[in-house]
Amino acid sequence: MILAIFLTQFLSVFCSWYNAEHFNPIITNAENSSISIPARSSIECVLKCKVKSGTSYFVETEHKCFCLKEEEEEIYLPNEDDEDFNGKIFKEIQHTDICYEEMVFGSCQEVKEKCPTCASGFYWYEAEPFSESRTKMFCDFNNVDGKATCKSIRENCQDCVSDFYAIEVEDKPIEVYCDLSTDGGGWLAILNITYNDDASRVDISNNVLHNPSPIDQLPNIRTGKFALTQEGLTKLLESGKYTEFRVWCTKPWHNRILHTVLSGSKAMDNLKYRANTIQNLCGNFRFLDDDNSRFSQINCANWRMGRHIYFDHLFWVDWQTHVVLSSQRFECDDSVNDEKDKGTWRFFVR
Repeated sequence: MILAIFLTQFLSVFCSWYNAEHFNPIITNAENSSISIPARSSIECVLKCKVKSGTSYFVETEHKCFCLKEEEEEIYLPNEDDEDFNGKIFKEIQHTDICYEEMVFGSCQEVKEKCPTCASGFYWYEAEPFSESRTKMFCDFNNVDGKATCKSIRENCQDCVSDFYAIEVEDKPIEVYCDLSTDGGGWLAILNITYNDDASRVDISNNVLHNPSPIDQLPNIRTGKFALTQEGLTKLLESGKYTEFRVWCTKPWHNRILHTVLSGSKAMDNLKYRANTIQNLCGNFRFLDDDNSRFSQINCANWRMGRHIYFDHLFWVDWQTHVVLSSQRFECDDSVNDEKDKGTWRFFVR
């Protein structure tokens, strides 16, 4: 009678459990088969094969590791004695969602693929495996692609406050400023300009308004001298995830605040493409509680939106009140005739 004893070894690697079983691979000297990589331990072998999305086969006596796509895959051993070559195959058997929060991923899509039950939240991002740069990004799994917005942070993280957060934009996480309190929160900041002296006017005119910044430069909005390009705004609006545009501006000389939200296809299509001047915008604007603007007191049939880049003649009423940012004009609920330019402008999308 032959007594067969099967021993199973369990291994934990970064909150993932693996069982190790003795395994006799198919050995060949064909060079197109799986080639060994050095590994000092089974853990190192598992980690290296995890990066390659393969099953790890480790021979401890030889310190050799093979990353197999399939168990039937042949391994390359040109000079080895088949009978003495005994190793173990390590198979992943368990994950916990809590553990995934400490693992590192290349995208929110990868998080979802590896953890279908994971909830929307913060996960570690790393552009290249084993690189030194890691970012805690927010993923929203209510979206098919997992990419979050400031609004989804507001909806899924009740303890989060207005601050900078990393979300996937254009297939990589970047830091954006999210206003999570105003009008229910969920606003992504796209323009932030403060003009308070003659020196800043020259800087803003030459380096910001004449040369606005692409989406991947959104972290620089904290400088107070930042405007997103028209192309960047168009990309955000075309994604279908943003349907509102908010404007807040003020000037010390008139001490008024213009604070309004634009919505509806007429206004949003104008912001997206800026192809033509449009007017009669009744129903496309709503004013927030702190607004005391001149603009809000004028008949909406006289409101207009322009056809230049979105921050130049954003909207206006002829000869009465304008929102304009250009090299020659800095207007917030006033007109060119007022000639008092200092003020602050902040634009958001949601």
